[in-house]
Amino acid sequence: MENSQTIEKTMMLLETLALYGPSRASAITKILAIHRSSAYRMLGSLVQLGYVLHHEESGLYSLSRKMESFTDSGSAWGWLKSLADPYLQGIYEKVNETMHLAVLHNNEISYLSKWESSRSLRVVVQSQAGGHAPLYCTGLGKMLLAGQEKDELERIVQDIELIPFTETTIRTADSLHAELNRIRTDLISFDNEEHEEGVSCIAVPLLNKEGDIIAAISITVPTLRFTEDRKKELRSLMRDAGRSISAMIDEYHI
Repeated sequence: MENSQTIEKTMMLLETLALYGPSRASAITKILAIHRSSAYRMLGSLVQLGYVLHHEESGLYSLSRKMESFTDSGSAWGWLKSLADPYLQGIYEKVNETMHLAVLHNNEISYLSKWESSRSLRVVVQSQAGGHAPLYCTGLGKMLLAGQEKDELERIVQDIELIPFTETTIRTADSLHAELNRIRTDLISFDNEEHEEGVSCIAVPLLNKEGDIIAAISITVPTLRFTEDRKKELRSLMRDAGRSISAMIDEYHI
């Protein structure tokens, strides 16, 4: 009986991480109504088995790529999509440009939501929900990379082949790190035709209450419409939306 109860609690813990995303042990303890010592014991075992990652700097636990291979990243983040979509829709209806919500998954952008512009001149991005894109040459990707801890970032960057899609694509690890440092300071990322010629993008982070980047939203615009005035307008809209969604994440989540 004791073994079956332990298995049940362990599965509930994994389901909690899949539903809520990166979480602290204290939050898991509260959600599952279990003793703190039990939560740490189960988390420790799952970390040793490679199913859960412990991010020491932030204190967060998250599903590992080993565990995520058994799950649909989109469904695991359904709660975030429900929070962010109304804000994406609001901006979309105001400016009629393409909007995205995404998280980091298996070293790639994993799109959770998309609102595509209906303009005759619009950006057509292969970014259906559940789809993927490279990290180093998109506004969303660079923002998500900027949120990674040092060791994890180094591991990801080492695994990335910096393919020069356009003349403005980042080509070296040093240049990428310099760009990520700027993004961490400014909390805004740009894609200046780095993945596709004629396509520009602004991305902002979605933060938990500790200030960790757990996701990002973006707006993608044909470069011909990306004037300085338009850029200023969209930057303001995106930053306001990012702050609003992050405040809701704080209330809803960690």
